[in-house]
Amino acid sequence: MPQNLAPFHVENDEKKQKTTAKAGASLLLQLAHSTGIYEAAQSLNMRPHRGFQDGDHVVAAICLNTLGYSCCDDMEYLRKDAVLGTLHQKLKGHFGVEGRTEEAFPSPSAFRKWVHDLGDSPKSLKRLQELPAQVIAYAQERNPQKEATLDSDASFVPTTRGEAPWNYKGEQANESFNLYWEEQDMMLHSEYTPGNVSPKTDPLGLLQRGLGKLPPGVETVSLRMDSAGYNMDLLRYCCEGRSPWGVIHFGISVPMYLSYRKEVRKLPEEAWQKLDDISEWAEVNIVPLRFGYSKKDPELRFLALRQKIETPTTTEREEALQKTLELEIEEREEAYPKMKKLHLTTFNGEIYKTFLVVTNKFEEPGDQVIRWQRARCGKSEEVHSVLKSDLAGGHVPTGNFGANAAWWYLSVLSFNLQRLLTHHLLPKGWSRVRQKCLLATIYGTPATLTRHAKQMVLKIGGKIGKMLQEAHWKLFRFHYKLE
Repeated sequence: MPQNLAPFHVENDEKKQKTTAKAGASLLLQLAHSTGIYEAAQSLNMRPHRGFQDGDHVVAAICLNTLGYSCCDDMEYLRKDAVLGTLHQKLKGHFGVEGRTEEAFPSPSAFRKWVHDLGDSPKSLKRLQELPAQVIAYAQERNPQKEATLDSDASFVPTTRGEAPWNYKGEQANESFNLYWEEQDMMLHSEYTPGNVSPKTDPLGLLQRGLGKLPPGVETVSLRMDSAGYNMDLLRYCCEGRSPWGVIHFGISVPMYLSYRKEVRKLPEEAWQKLDDISEWAEVNIVPLRFGYSKKDPELRFLALRQKIETPTTTEREEALQKTLELEIEEREEAYPKMKKLHLTTFNGEIYKTFLVVTNKFEEPGDQVIRWQRARCGKSEEVHSVLKSDLAGGHVPTGNFGANAAWWYLSVLSFNLQRLLTHHLLPKGWSRVRQKCLLATIYGTPATLTRHAKQMVLKIGGKIGKMLQEAHWKLFRFHYKLE
């Protein structure tokens, strides 16, 4: 039947063609093998003797996350890509792995069952949690960084599946506690927990478990956290130099307790210095209850930050002169519950948002310390957005908590592997490109698989083809440390 709306016809071709629409995935497949992830995934020991190997499932999950898919059922699209399947099988043979199946990638049902089985095995789940750190070790060996600035933050993963607990926001969710390494731009450590677990539960333990994954070559460590990190055991650990890297310099937000707020309000106006167009900062003398009893206690430095709120003049306020600014603060906080985080305080008849930061950096100017500590906020939110929205981490595939944890760790592994690709294999400037652009360019470029002179050749056209060709050469030089 003629298709009269267009000057061409569209026909379905059921034959398996040696073409793919996702040429850039060939880099991910190579990285999965060259970093040793495929080999390390075999230690999960979920499929030791039959069916698809654990490495096949892990590589499939990496492709699922990075190529725009979001759930187990999408695995069917990956299985139908004959080119990626052929490349994966050839890479396995090249790295000495003997295949056990004709297909390269598992079916949706096989993959879903593997994720469930993985979640039911605490030992295997623990091994999966360690895999992202192997990508970091690979990058550190070839691009060593002497400093490790660690950003610690938590993020909720909302779900209505299963019996996920309710968090303080009034939603059902699980939660991830994360340690992000700024210099390598990768996730050093992540822990998936029920959503009702407070981030204040064990910040020191989270830090120590993350530090245990730092690869050789790191000489100094620093830490940035929100108020969940205001824990006296954590502060002592960092100040007393009990870590293998000695003293850990930190910048941690402080809860605005009533006693702390009173100390901030005592500051004279001349103590406040300009930070930017809307903010001022000042040194404030605060001695926490668990510090200051001994000369051996570490010394802490508290920095206060305030931002003025323009108070509107209302008819009600003019008629009710007896209302104090403190009552106005209470009214605002009742009307806008989230505003409680702003720690509203009065100074000379004006309302300010006030914040506190504690640090053990005494040699640097206070404004420089504040800017350094505040750099954590935007970056950690960006990383969480990439994991949950750009990749498949925000999708909760089942009501089984262990399986959901496995899904999250696979997303973290995919995040690190993709960071390795964008930072070291693609041209300068691509390290900040988001997933939408990657899907429209390197992951969305067609390629044809042919044979020439007894060699398998992946032909990619256009400007993106030239870039991907150079990326494969960069991977060769990067892997063998030729640069």
